[in-house]
Formats: sequence, C-alpha cells, structure tokens
Amino acid sequence: MNKKLLLLFLFFFIIVSTLFAERPEWINKLPFTEDAFWGVGEGHSPEEAKALARIDILMQLSTQVEAVITMEQNSDSNSEEIVEDMEIFFDSNTLRGAEIEDQYEENNFHWVLMKYCDDCGKMLINSALTRYEDQYDYESKTLMDQLDNSNILEIIRVERRLKELNLEDYHSDDISIVLLGKSLHINIINFLPYKTNLSKSQQNGLTLLSETLFEELKLLNYKNIDVIGHANPTGEDNEEEELLELSKNRAKTMTAYLQKSGFVINSVSWKGGDEAGFNLSDSDVMGKNRRVEIIILFE
Repeated sequence: MNKKLLLLFLFFFIIVSTLFAERPEWINKLPFTEDAFWGVGEGHSPEEAKALARIDILMQLSTQVEAVITMEQNSDSNSEEIVEDMEIFFDSNTLRGAEIEDQYEENNFHWVLMKYCDDCGKMLINSALTRYEDQYDYESKTLMDQLDNSNILEIIRVERRLKELNLEDYHSDDISIVLLGKSLHINIINFLPYKTNLSKSQQNGLTLLSETLFEELKLLNYKNIDVIGHANPTGEDNEEEELLELSKNRAKTMTAYLQKSGFVINSVSWKGGDEAGFNLSDSDVMGKNRRVEIIILFE
C-alpha cells in the first residue's frame, strides 16, 4: 500500500471514528459517588463547559446545606431565605482544587467532567453552615453529622435528580409528584368513574415517568414502596363495599404496573370512599379522589 492510499485510509478512519464515537456515560448521568462531588458542563467552548461544571458542583453543595437546615428546622418557613443565602455564598466560591477528570468534544461542542474531592466539599459546606449558624439558630456540628448519614444523603440525591429531570416542571393532568421530607409521593389521579384500568392519558404520563424518574429511582436506595388505592363516594346508600373493591382493584392495577417496571412493592392497601373533607358537588375533588397513591420512602 503506497503512502497516498495509507494516508487516505487513515483520514477516513479518523472521520468515521469521530462520527461513530460513543459518548461517555457521564454526559447524561451525573455519577454520584461517596468519594467526590462531580459536575458536568456543556458548552460551545471548553471554558464555557468548565464554568458550567463548576456551577453544577456548587449547586450540589448548596443543595446539601439547604436540605439539612430545612430538615433541622422542620419547617419551610425560611426556605426561600436559606436558598438565597446559600446561592450567594456558593456562587462566590471558585472551588480551588477542583480537577478536570474527562472531556469530550463533538461537532465543535464540548463536555467536561469535573471532580471535587469529598473532603474539600465538606470543608466548604462546614464554612457555609458556620456562617449562618446564628442567623438560622442551629448547631453546625449537628448538621455536619447528619450529612454523614447515608439516608439523608439519599434524600438529597433524590431531590437533586428531580431538579435535573425537570420534574418540577413536569406536567400531567393525571399525575402529581411531591417530595415530602424523606418520602416521594406520586398520585395517579382521575381514574374514570367505576373503572380500574389506566386511561390513555395516565398511560402516557406514566410512560414519561418510566423513561425518567422511575429509571433514576432504580439507581437510588429507596427503603420501601407503598401503594394505596382510593375511590370517591357518590352519596348512594350501601356503597361502601363497592367502593372498597374499586379501590382495591385500582391499587392492584398500579402495583402490577410498578412490578413490571422492576420495583419491589412492600405493601398494597385500599381505603374505599371514606375520605375526610370530600365535597360531592366538587367535580375536581372527585377526580383527585379517584386515585392511587405511590409512596416511596428513603430512610
């Protein structure tokens, strides 16, 4: 093979390799580990990607501080102030000691994976907690001890995943998602009257969750999943037994769906139609009461 053919072969090999190069997994999944904080940045230049990777790490550090302060106070009354203070504190930090672990480029677009050691992160978190100790009336050492608790870290990781997946902006007329303390509550609402099967709209919403939240939950260490079925009363006489059976079958439908998606269900229960505060004239409330609750506990 002469030199021209060899060079031509190498040229095409490089072009093909570039076109079909497999993207590294860290681009799409932030690799949570116990030994470091990781940040992923993407931009039109390496500098822009590095800057965004730093912001990513700072947001993780800020989230941990916000979470433990809010948990300690057992109230969201100061949550907006806490978030604002933490953003100001961490935004001003340069993450001295952060290292570039990996980089990837495709079509003049850049991705950067940045690593910040666990001890460095804890020192920065401790500084933030110490600064606001008097303002929010807590003991920084107590909160630092809590951050060594893997259960609390799992809650923080779940909250972070929800933010990453834009589930705060997730919209479905038939599904609501709320993170309450150490548990995630997913409500599948608006079952058709006297029906136990999932509607087309509910199926579409659950498909989206299966591609996002449900996949992420498999990577996180949840303790247990409880499923509770509900039905709404209609005001008819002697309907309790029928409503209880309806609630039971809705719960079983949802349980079968979750098990098919790879989840282990710890308990399945149903409550019939005996719901406090129900208003027979409020159609919106009736739809919300024809539901199945999925409660995922992380502790």
